[in-house]
Amino acid sequence: MNRAIVPFYILLITVLLSSASEEKAKVEKDMWALVPSVSSIALGTLLQGEVREITVTLTNSAITGNQLIKRVSRSCSCFDVDLSRDNIPVGGSAILKLKLSAGRIDRILNEEVVIQYTNADQKDLNVIRIPIFGKVDSIAAFDPSQLKYELGNDDLVPFTKRVSIRPGTRFSDIKQVALKSNGGFVSTKTTQLKLPKNEPCFDVLIQPEKLQYGRNVSSIDVTMCNSKDEVLLKDQIHCEVFLKPPFSVEPSSFLISDVKNGVSKELVCQITRRSDEPNLETLQVKSSDPDVIKISSVQIESPTRMIVNVEYLKQSDGIFCGYIEFLMSTGHKGSFRIPVVALKAQ
Repeated sequence: MNRAIVPFYILLITVLLSSASEEKAKVEKDMWALVPSVSSIALGTLLQGEVREITVTLTNSAITGNQLIKRVSRSCSCFDVDLSRDNIPVGGSAILKLKLSAGRIDRILNEEVVIQYTNADQKDLNVIRIPIFGKVDSIAAFDPSQLKYELGNDDLVPFTKRVSIRPGTRFSDIKQVALKSNGGFVSTKTTQLKLPKNEPCFDVLIQPEKLQYGRNVSSIDVTMCNSKDEVLLKDQIHCEVFLKPPFSVEPSSFLISDVKNGVSKELVCQITRRSDEPNLETLQVKSSDPDVIKISSVQIESPTRMIVNVEYLKQSDGIFCGYIEFLMSTGHKGSFRIPVVALKAQ
């Protein structure tokens, strides 16, 4: 035999053996496989705020042994995953539901969902990766995107804030904008905008006289439609105002974790007046649940200082959420609450 040919045959045999080994490994892997109904997900183009739901079927095609799904992870918080079951018998299947929210900005989607599983008989940890591709086209953004203020007793005068609409990639499709305030301390001067408009915007009216002391939350719903009255975007502008009470409360909350069932705990809070109002004698103190949070005594130590003694009685396991409320009947009428949260005792 020609010696020059020998290396060629050795190489050929090596390639054939390697190919056979890879084929054997593939066959062995397929014997224990969990098979998804799709190898990838192409979403195409999504509009801002659009929600898309996808269903993937996971089938146990193994020759024996249940498939045990250990973990389903996602590359982005922009989508949720929900698995119908994590123990799949031979020939059976599970449904994996993906719910994806497009978000508010132009971007290319390049995400994935990762499924880790083992076969009850084969034991190796296996991984399935399903890529998710798509594109998000924005419609509009708001400036500011939320309204957030902190006010004091000297700021109780109505005021307006202008919200500008910043056009996105697909804003030319929008012909009208509907506005709806969700009550409370905010309202809009108009309920509908006709487009096109050079600088689309709207005014939001803040009415402090409707505020309670502490954190106040409301919102404005924005609905954008095309010329066929088809809704292309539903969004919301979050509105939050913290109205500082004319007194300070220490502590600002109670977190209790060391009380067993049937056992009570004494709590003490101190109220210090910041201004002429309120008269502490007119300040009412209430409990969200008098059977659990009992107001033991209220002591006015000076015109500017008051001590409230509270007894907390744990009645059952689990988490308890309640509050102590201070109600003002003079000046700016309203109330202020401090939370009382009790956890299960260790």
